[in-house]
Amino acid sequence: MEKENIFKFKQGVGSVVSVLTILGILIVLNFLVYQIFVRIDLSRGKVYSLSKATKKMVSNLDDPVIIKAFFSRNLPPPYNSNRQYIKDLLSEYKTYSKGKIKIQFIDPSEDEKIRVEAQMTGIAPVRITQVESDKYEMKEAYMGLVFLYEDKKEIIPFINQTGTLEYDITSRIKKITQSSMKSLGFLAGNSETDIFKELPQIGQFLSEQYTLKNISFKEDKKNPPIDALVVLLPKEKLSDWEKYKIDQLLMQGKPVAFLLGRTEVDLQTFQAKAIDDGLDDLLKHFGVEIRKGLVLDPQCQMVTLQTRRGLFTVNNMVKYIFFPLVTSFKKDNLIVKGLERVTFPFINPIRVKDFSSEKGKDTEKKDLEIEILAQSSEKSWYKENPGDLNPLRQYVPSPDDEIGPFDLAVIIKGSFESFYAGKEIPSAPWENVADKKEELIKQSLSTRLLIVGNARFVNMGDQAGVNFFLNIVDWLAQDEALISIRSKEIVYRPLKEISKGWRRVVKYIDIFFVPLMLVVFGLGWWRIRRFRRVNLTLENLG
Repeated sequence: MEKENIFKFKQGVGSVVSVLTILGILIVLNFLVYQIFVRIDLSRGKVYSLSKATKKMVSNLDDPVIIKAFFSRNLPPPYNSNRQYIKDLLSEYKTYSKGKIKIQFIDPSEDEKIRVEAQMTGIAPVRITQVESDKYEMKEAYMGLVFLYEDKKEIIPFINQTGTLEYDITSRIKKITQSSMKSLGFLAGNSETDIFKELPQIGQFLSEQYTLKNISFKEDKKNPPIDALVVLLPKEKLSDWEKYKIDQLLMQGKPVAFLLGRTEVDLQTFQAKAIDDGLDDLLKHFGVEIRKGLVLDPQCQMVTLQTRRGLFTVNNMVKYIFFPLVTSFKKDNLIVKGLERVTFPFINPIRVKDFSSEKGKDTEKKDLEIEILAQSSEKSWYKENPGDLNPLRQYVPSPDDEIGPFDLAVIIKGSFESFYAGKEIPSAPWENVADKKEELIKQSLSTRLLIVGNARFVNMGDQAGVNFFLNIVDWLAQDEALISIRSKEIVYRPLKEISKGWRRVVKYIDIFFVPLMLVVFGLGWWRIRRFRRVNLTLENLG
């Protein structure tokens, strides 16, 4: 019995020493790794490390960029983890910039002069709630970044989430280090969506990277020069003069995006109204037809409907078949590469001409390159006149309906022939005859054209739709680096549709399988340990 007790004592001491040794090694390794910049990112799309575009940009900086991080210490959750994350991220920027980016981490709460400096640069304290001594208390905290380059300055006044932080940092570094900003025009004068009034957050966001201008060919004899044009949801018919000016912009090699909507629906009454924007002939010349009917897709977005039940209002979530939830994208195109789903409400499908089959005088159009960006699902169908759009109605395709998938967003790239080649130049609104000072450009430089059947995804309040729109704008401006950074943050993982029987099987597996496996593992481990203990005891006694 004495030998057995001595053996158990030695075994216990050995176990304690082993545990302490392992803990000591882990503590030392953790300290060393904390002091050295090392990051291994195993996530899909490398969302927790800098993108190639950012690395390339910061590695080519000509002059130093100073980043001052005004960040308070000892922040309460969930802000306490942000400080270390930002410190690690900025260290990665500094590493890849080859020393051109200088980082300063400052806690303004420690010095009145630093607090004044922070507020002078645009970083004001924010009031956050923390729990201390079992009660809620308000605390002032600083969580902002200042970017300094030569005589330029940009700020991120408050960092409350880190999901888009790489984009926010890189875009500001890019803005202060580039010599000039590209100019983007938004067509005005035909009841288009005003990005400044109707989408102020998007307008403010884009104005940080581009010079935005409303372009009205109806009123202005001479518009400011632009690098690309966006035609966003016009509700009135464009004149021949306006179409001529758009045509000539394209002929100058300026990219144009037609983000249209041929069907307007009142979401209170679900009454539809057709819109004639007058662009059919121009688009058909460039090889695109936007069809009049709508796409119905069982793979669709949920909408909230309010119904009255006596004195109460009840909110019901229903799938709305006229809001196709698109998951089929051309993954190798940067505009949609990181997108996993976008809702296209009341979408009109697109037909694209097959230029490769044309002969004779149009053989030069064979050089045009067509890319289908987005398609509806294979279960979708097309209705020329869908009639009632009530979400509570049950919709099924009839035998005569055309079945999908349907093209919803397309790109055409190459050299285009002017729609007005061989035609009389339209007259300007302020003249009785055509403006003879302008000479028609009959063939374009290599350029790009983008068409979406309905652009109401922009103001749906869905971040995926907003990102799609921002990617389109960056693509027009040929700013593909920003697209690749923004797209890293878009994550959508829908479950595959399975039968009710399989759903029941999966449900019970989730409920019982994992606990059962833990019990089996525990019993097995207990039996193994017991067997080893008995064998060791017998060996020492023998």
